[in-house]
Amino acid sequence: MNYLLVHGAGEGPSVWAGWDGVAIDLQAGLVVPEISMLNYEAVVACEAGLIPRPLCVVGRGMGALAARMAARRIEPDRLVFLDPWPPMAEPAGMRPESQLALEECRRGVHVPEPAAPTLLLEGKIDPAEVAQWAR
Repeated sequence: MNYLLVHGAGEGPSVWAGWDGVAIDLQAGLVVPEISMLNYEAVVACEAGLIPRPLCVVGRGMGALAARMAARRIEPDRLVFLDPWPPMAEPAGMRPESQLALEECRRGVHVPEPAAPTLLLEGKIDPAEVAQWAR
């Protein structure tokens, strides 16, 4: 199983230290104040196209929403959502996040149910637990 790792709001790829897989940067090459959730979805979809199958997309926080939005286009073999959350405010002490994307999350984004088997985990996450389930 190959893993695409999608960070959450105010985070970067470094949150995936200790995980096996391709950790993407949702903001790479984009103008942060202008980023929408559709931009994040496109980043996930483009990066997923570069990874061999079978593919498990792992999204954390707001990255879980971007992963779920992209799932209809990329058709991953598995999806894992870690601590998905509707952001109530910009995370303190982290890198700047798009206010547009945060506001879209607060309003709600309709996303169809993914076809792939999906695991939802909250709290302390063990990468080995995710890998065992995704097999």
